[in-house]
Amino acid sequence: MEWIKLTDKRPAEGTIVNTKIDDSNGPRNHSKLKRIGTLWFVPDGSNYVYYKPTHWRPLFDHYIIDIFGERAKDCFTTDPIDDLNQARTVAGYWINQKGIDRLSCFKVLDNGSMELMFKMKFGEPF
Repeated sequence: MEWIKLTDKRPAEGTIVNTKIDDSNGPRNHSKLKRIGTLWFVPDGSNYVYYKPTHWRPLFDHYIIDIFGERAKDCFTTDPIDDLNQARTVAGYWINQKGIDRLSCFKVLDNGSMELMFKMKFGEPF
């Protein structure tokens, strides 16, 4: 997913996106932030940053949902987790020369094994 210059387009207010500063001093300050008005906040909204990003792009899970549709939301948790072992779903992606081609979503069972919830191929109905 390509970076978008903030001078070209701004993300929707309140949407968490990947951000960075990329200017004559090079790329830096890679962060997940959300814009509220003219300020940029950390995802939980507790603090704003003292700089303005120059570029942004959607979080990867939003990119996947844009490609595969609403059903793909079942693969992603909306609550942050501190330990990957707490994950309840796992998504697998297959990438070819043109980008993401297939998505598989698995449910993590209590015993640690995984059960296939669904799989999708780009461009084919689910």
